[in-house]
Amino acid sequence: MNFSARLGAFALAVSSCLIPTAAHAICNANDLASFQNCVATITPGDTLVLGANIDLTGVGFGMVNNDFVLANGAFMLTGSGGIPKDGPGNVTLTGANGFDPGTTLSINQGTVSIAVPGAVPSTVSLDNGAKLVALSDMALTAVVRFGTTGTSIVAAAPGRTLTLAQTLQVEDANAQLNDPVNNGTIRITASVLFFTPATTLVVQSGVVEGASAVLPAITGSAASTRVMAGALLRFTTANASIRNLVGNGNVEETSGTTLRIQGGDFGGQITATVLQKISGSVLRLSGTSGPGQTQILVGTLVLDGTLTSPLTVAAGGTLRGSGTVTSTVNLSAGAIAPGANTAGASATMSFQGVSFNGAQYFVDIPGPFAYDRVQSGTSITGTGATLTLGVVAASLPPGTAIALLTNAGNVTPLPFIFTGLPEGSTLTGGGHTFRISYVGGDGNDATLTVVNAPDAPTLMSATPGNGTATLAFTPNADGGSAILDYTATCGAAPPVTLAASPIVVTGLANGVAVSCTVTARNAIGTSPPSNALMVTPVQPSFSGPSATGTGTITAVLSGGGAGCTFAPTPSFIPVTAVATPPPAGVTFPHGLFDFTLTGCTPGSTATLAITYPTSVTGIRYWKFGPTPSDPAPHWYTIASAVAGNTITIAIVDGGLGDDDLVANGTIVDQGGPGFGPGGVAAVPTLSEWLLLMLVASMVGVAAVGRRRARG
Repeated sequence: MNFSARLGAFALAVSSCLIPTAAHAICNANDLASFQNCVATITPGDTLVLGANIDLTGVGFGMVNNDFVLANGAFMLTGSGGIPKDGPGNVTLTGANGFDPGTTLSINQGTVSIAVPGAVPSTVSLDNGAKLVALSDMALTAVVRFGTTGTSIVAAAPGRTLTLAQTLQVEDANAQLNDPVNNGTIRITASVLFFTPATTLVVQSGVVEGASAVLPAITGSAASTRVMAGALLRFTTANASIRNLVGNGNVEETSGTTLRIQGGDFGGQITATVLQKISGSVLRLSGTSGPGQTQILVGTLVLDGTLTSPLTVAAGGTLRGSGTVTSTVNLSAGAIAPGANTAGASATMSFQGVSFNGAQYFVDIPGPFAYDRVQSGTSITGTGATLTLGVVAASLPPGTAIALLTNAGNVTPLPFIFTGLPEGSTLTGGGHTFRISYVGGDGNDATLTVVNAPDAPTLMSATPGNGTATLAFTPNADGGSAILDYTATCGAAPPVTLAASPIVVTGLANGVAVSCTVTARNAIGTSPPSNALMVTPVQPSFSGPSATGTGTITAVLSGGGAGCTFAPTPSFIPVTAVATPPPAGVTFPHGLFDFTLTGCTPGSTATLAITYPTSVTGIRYWKFGPTPSDPAPHWYTIASAVAGNTITIAIVDGGLGDDDLVANGTIVDQGGPGFGPGGVAAVPTLSEWLLLMLVASMVGVAAVGRRRARG
């Protein structure tokens, strides 16, 4: 093997001599110059034996590609120089050799294995993925420095213990402790610890034990501490802490105090007297932890694995995830939000028992069958908690039940856990209204049920009456809450509220068409209006005292169209109310009937049957007003049919008897039955003769009906 001396950037040529293969070079020199005369090129695997101390003051010798063993000589490397290991070769330093505190072992590539019992006070520097392996129980009592490139390794051989006793320094690159083959124990008792933020401390295998009182500074400043499967990171110091824990190995605390973790994503097992989640970052645990106590003091713990220890969530702490706690959970003024650490990720968390005293419960409902839930195997207790809905699906059918809390172990109803939400109260989220119940599920669960205002009823018919409209309707979906009542509205009339169909709306103007609708109301709100139907109220009859005091007169209207009605209200007036006296000898024992019909079908025929207090047999019906042949108002008679106390007349809109003589849907009339001379009667036209016959036939039918009734 070739060796070269180094002094800064200056390299001295080294003379060499030939040593036979497998031979041993014996060097009895006390300085580097003498040593150089003995160094020879050797075959890989040979042993180079030093018989004297080597002074490395200011210089050093290089070890490059060939593998060899430096052994047996009981030598001492002294001075302030170093041994730089370059190239990918493997070098083994063994035997009763010694190292001066001023020397440096620089492993820039390859592997250096050391079997030196006791302390090695030399500074050890590793870079470019280099490796140092302790073949014996030993301690590195000076600085152990990991460089800036690649992942360099410090390892202990199986069954061996390597102690890092003074300073551990990792700069930018990653530091790995142990490898798959060299899986001994590494104890960190260093008093000075330095990690740059971008580094990762990897516990690859075996046991890495932190016994330093300042060990928290290691993991507190490192970007990550990764514990691989099968490896164990053990803390023997009190109140140790880890900044960012990752991997799926094992972590244990044996000091009887606390292990504090700031954040990370760890799938392995943690065993601690008290496990504390600290700082505002997120820690995800997907393995198994316990059996001591677990506390979330600050930040978020995403539990997707299992905790076998009691869990406390303090104010400022948040519990998320989909995991299981096989012991009790005390949400003491802390927060719980099942699901991943993202909005809208729903999940179920399972506890042995849980107290919600003063807690905050955040719930996402991304779908009717996907929502956050907490289930307890024993009991759910507590009051003064707050419930906040986060992401809520836009489409949730009325009646959808959301099981917020399921209580398997308690047969009694839950207490009113959430402030401001007693049994049956409502809250809103995502455009929905929910009703809360603490007796939901099997009687002891906390549930939210989607409840909306009812769907609009279907208005089936609107039947006109005298100033009224009768609305018949059928209800539709109640929105998940029983319908309390229905309200019918027609035009400007006062709405009418009743419990069921039909509903009669009053206060409408006869002859005026109005639009009618119906709404339904439940505890949540009022439905949209139903379909609208038009209706025109009518007054088909009118009764009142005669103007002459003979008694009550009743007029009944038929025909004229569906909307034809008395409007305004008719009246019975004395003959003197007409400016022109009636013909001589004609008397009106019951006075006159003054009425107007509106809302009739233009050109239609309206029939009136007027019943008087006494018989009107032998009486003719007189009218005062214009006629088609004489537009000046005058007295005349119209065709009528008389039966006992009733006289029936028929008037064609715009024809004889209609004072406005226009087929406009309005019939204006004033007249009455008069006794006396015939007077001047208008000659009926052919249609009027037919009308008279119709009236007579109606009267005849009425008379037959009365005879049958008497019989």
